[in-house]
Amino acid sequence: MRRMGVLLAAVLLCGCGQTAGVDEITAVVREEGSGTRAAFGEAFALEEGDIDPDAVVTNSTSVVKLCVAGNPGAVGYLSYGALDASVRALAIDGVAATEASLADGSYPVMRSFYLAAPAEISPAAVDFLQFIAGEQGRRVTQAAGFVPQAFDAPGGRGEAGRLVIAGSSSVAPLCEALREAYLADRPGAAVEIQISDSSTGAAALAAGICDLAMLSRTPAVGEGAVAWAIARDALAVIVHPDHPAHGLSSAQVRALFSGKAVSWHAFLSFD
Repeated sequence: MRRMGVLLAAVLLCGCGQTAGVDEITAVVREEGSGTRAAFGEAFALEEGDIDPDAVVTNSTSVVKLCVAGNPGAVGYLSYGALDASVRALAIDGVAATEASLADGSYPVMRSFYLAAPAEISPAAVDFLQFIAGEQGRRVTQAAGFVPQAFDAPGGRGEAGRLVIAGSSSVAPLCEALREAYLADRPGAAVEIQISDSSTGAAALAAGICDLAMLSRTPAVGEGAVAWAIARDALAVIVHPDHPAHGLSSAQVRALFSGKAVSWHAFLSFD
């Protein structure tokens, strides 16, 4: 796969800002280790070996969005909460990704966001989790474009202090919104967010580098002693705003990302 370690390489490879024809399909995917990649593969029955070897591999949500925004023939995927006017989400199996379809569960491509912790949870992590589980945290989660999930935060007395959270670039926008509200309520606290991917976040937790790990897919065995599903998110399949497609079936999504589709012109009539 074409791998890009830095943003500039991604821009050049994806042809961002160029006028490539819409007929050539460019599949843009996340790197191995990304929770979004794992969740996308699970949702569309795509094993690692099924992914198009010529797909463009990016290392963050923002780079996926940049590549698709700059290439009229590109198709990618990212968290619903990361959508903006630079790209357009396609309906999947006839259901558009909207706040209403996320809330009622009718959108077919959903996943959970998790925060994982070690066996000995720091008082600052306890306090932050209790804030998320409370009414204010749920309001912030919903305002950020995600579906709040009821969960039992760890008991005991939390204490505002220094907190380090590391991991998924998909979960990071939610945690950043929660951090802003949390710090406004607890001015003596300090919350650092380190953005990478789910597997890197889990490794940082195991190494004692962070207090909480952000995971955008189901935690694997050994990835923290305990994990809480704090929100539900939609995976949006995205194209350039001017792209002629407005919806795809799950079978079409599999064909696009496995490299079985030859061109958009032929593919739009794919059955």
